[in-house]
Amino acid sequence: MSKYFRLEQLQEEFNFVTEEEIKKCKRFQLLQLRNSEQLDFCHIQQIPLYDREIPDALIQEYESQLEKDISMTDVDPITAQRIRSANFVRKMRKLILKRLVKIKHKFNLMDIVSDYEEIISMSQLRNAVFKLGEPRRHLKPQRKERKKVPAQTVSDGDVKLLIRVLRAYNIPSRNSAVTRPAGVHSPAYTINRLFQNRHVLSGKSSFTSDLSEVTVHPFVEVSFQHTIYQTSTAEGSHPCWNEELQVDFISPGHDYSFSGLSKIKDNIYVNIFDEVRVEKHEDTCLKGCCGHWYIRKNWFGSVTFPFSALLEQSKFADHEDETLLQRAYIFKKNCTAKFPKRRIITSVFDSEGRNILVMKYIRALNPPQLLLDMHLDDPNATFDFIARFVSLIPCISDTLDENADIDVWVTSEHCINLAVGNKEEHAVLLCNYLLYLGKKAWVLLGTSVLEGKVAYVLTHENEEYFLWNPLNGQCYKQFDAFCPLQSVDCLINWENVWFNAQQNSSPMCVSFDISKEGFWRQFLPYNFQCIKPQTVQPKEILYTPTNRSTVEELQNRIEKTLKNKMMEWRFQQPTRWHRQCTALLRQILPKLELRNRNFVIEKEENKLESLLEHYWVTGYPLQMPYIDLPSITEAVYQTGIHSSEIPNTEFALAVYIHPYPNNILAIWIYLVSLVCHQ
Repeated sequence: MSKYFRLEQLQEEFNFVTEEEIKKCKRFQLLQLRNSEQLDFCHIQQIPLYDREIPDALIQEYESQLEKDISMTDVDPITAQRIRSANFVRKMRKLILKRLVKIKHKFNLMDIVSDYEEIISMSQLRNAVFKLGEPRRHLKPQRKERKKVPAQTVSDGDVKLLIRVLRAYNIPSRNSAVTRPAGVHSPAYTINRLFQNRHVLSGKSSFTSDLSEVTVHPFVEVSFQHTIYQTSTAEGSHPCWNEELQVDFISPGHDYSFSGLSKIKDNIYVNIFDEVRVEKHEDTCLKGCCGHWYIRKNWFGSVTFPFSALLEQSKFADHEDETLLQRAYIFKKNCTAKFPKRRIITSVFDSEGRNILVMKYIRALNPPQLLLDMHLDDPNATFDFIARFVSLIPCISDTLDENADIDVWVTSEHCINLAVGNKEEHAVLLCNYLLYLGKKAWVLLGTSVLEGKVAYVLTHENEEYFLWNPLNGQCYKQFDAFCPLQSVDCLINWENVWFNAQQNSSPMCVSFDISKEGFWRQFLPYNFQCIKPQTVQPKEILYTPTNRSTVEELQNRIEKTLKNKMMEWRFQQPTRWHRQCTALLRQILPKLELRNRNFVIEKEENKLESLLEHYWVTGYPLQMPYIDLPSITEAVYQTGIHSSEIPNTEFALAVYIHPYPNNILAIWIYLVSLVCHQ
């Protein structure tokens, strides 16, 4: 006899599982997320019937996104702003994509029937019947599309990245003419610079041969997903490897669909080192030594490009613009039909989901007054600093879906306030700044060797064309062989859009004379260009100063974190810090930001001469925009300076942050290793 009253006495007999088991059920969690419309992170179209068919990484990904959305209390205000801005942009784009998907869920017969071709006339039917009896032309075969492998059939180990390392140019050579004690081999370098600056118009070489130069032994390391692949060691300042590295690739969660691969945030790091042999005087031999020599690698530089760049290469309209938007859709469709691989953007969606013509985003806007006052007597230096300021804004990927031909842009004012932006928003901001300074500028859409789909800025001055990369601030001449731009597809300014109709889209072969209708197809004809579209940009941008005390706190935090990481990476050996060299580096770093960066390194490193009498000094100044601490830590790790196994090695590390308005920061890190002469 029960001692208490129950409303449902037989309830326990119908409880097939406990509440704890229901909460742990992965299928039930996905059903709840789908019901609350929070299943955007999930790549599966249907909820599996069994828990064993649902990968654990799916739930972990959702939990990790929840942690990012929680307000950060243990990070500094600048890092918190970066995270909030990235979350805002990500949610905004997903919301717009979701609204568009609902509108586009209208199917016709062509969407349902796979080999459907509409017959609208008897002549078309007759041609289709006669085509079946045409003889096959063996001397002119038709190209067949390569069969696509379904993502469900791909498993770990089936996919590899093929990276071909061809050659390098103008690698710094060792200079043994610097005063040293007898018998000391120091890796001082003489940099043979190949001037790419647009201001140097002379064709003469800027360097002369030096008999005291010692041959370098460069090799290349490719790092991806914490695995390192290395080429053979070559000789000289212009080495040629011509080697192919097969890089193993494993998708997190074992998902090889486009939606799964687009979530990969890993970067591919290509580092170049000089192999230096140091004579060994001890009897002990570590793994970094070979016979009577220590093998040491000195870092020269690196190229970093995201995995999403490889992935990229493998409507809410206003009634007044309805006619132009319809024309923009037809124009884009016709251009894409003739050149399917070329990019063209005629309209985008703003932060509110409205379809906007791209010309409305181009308008002359004022850069920070601080940049305009730096070099009043040198306009070229002002252009360089403005391009550098734009490059310091962190770039975020806008990959949404494999088949989603959707571009979401925010205004230049929002880009500055959020302190983040995509590739196109960077180009629009730089173009608007250059227009404010009186330059003739266009936004250029194309493809790059390293970054995939890119947006550059094209300027025209003194009968020459220049290509600006807004992500790194570099400027190239049109015929510069070292320009990474591979294809010129389309140009955009405040009055029109031009599509490149030339057969060869290489920057060196393209004619940028947009008045030639045979070379460039224009979106709006001349009778439409008198209609100036209303801009979405403000009249001017108001900038807010960055808090200096917050910057100093972040600077100390970065330096402390990097020192702890250095000791963590060298857990098998002691890590000693050279205080005198660290103090000297802290004096050098602030001068690197405000002076000519091409030559300041050699001038300032002369202050290290006193240390060179007693130490073998190797140092690398690194410069980057501030995104977060992990990206800075990874950049320092890629230099390999921590891997030195020479006994009694000391290190010096200094960090400097130069603040610009609106929490846009330039990070400078100087790394030095010191080995006492024996």
